[in-house]
Parts: sequence; structure tokens; C-alpha cells
Amino acid sequence: MKGGPRITTVSITLLGAGRLPGGTGGMVVRVLGGMLAGGTGAGLVAPDLNLLLSELAPDGRHGRVLSGLVTAVFLGQFLSPLALQHLVRGTGLAVAFTWTRGAPAAGAARPWPASPPA
Repeated sequence: MKGGPRITTVSITLLGAGRLPGGTGGMVVRVLGGMLAGGTGAGLVAPDLNLLLSELAPDGRHGRVLSGLVTAVFLGQFLSPLALQHLVRGTGLAVAFTWTRGAPAAGAARPWPASPPA
């Protein structure tokens, strides 16, 4: 694996860490810092997951596997506001941002395989 589990862990951690200042920071500088961290994580995770999936996919299936990744990203962007609507209404936007950082943190804490399965 060229990308490796470290890059994936760091990128998902940055993605999740970027949400914390959005939920707790009242100052624009803190929120911008969180956006910078989250954007860096998103910028690292996209090519890393593309590389990881293309290495794991069997020959002849790369297009289907990578199109599944793109579909999952777009569905997540579309469905996440709908899924979190009740949380935002019940607790407020700041608390929802703070709570949603747990998903990327759990993903980053997951033990990643040292090498792809043969």
C-alpha cells in the first residue's frame, strides 16, 4: 500500500478535528483554524482513499470501485443535513458540530491493516 494507514489516520483525524472549533469556538480565528484543519484532512483523505481502493480493487473493477467511492461521498453530502436535522433543531448547530466530530475520530481510531489482503 503506497498511501499507508498513517496518511489515512492523519487525514481522518484532521477531518474530525476541524469540526471541534466550529462547535466550540466563538472567535472567527478559531473557526477558520478548524476549517483549515478540516480542509487539509479532506484534501489528504480523497487521494489517499482513491489510491487505497484502486490498489485493493481487482483488475477490471477499478472504475466500479472508484465510482462507488464518489457515489458514497456525494450521498453523504446530500444525506447528512437530512440525517442531522433533528440533532441541530434539538441541540443547536454548535453542539451538532461538536457531536459529529466523533464519527471521523472513531474512523481514525480503527486499526488499519498493515497491508492489503492478497
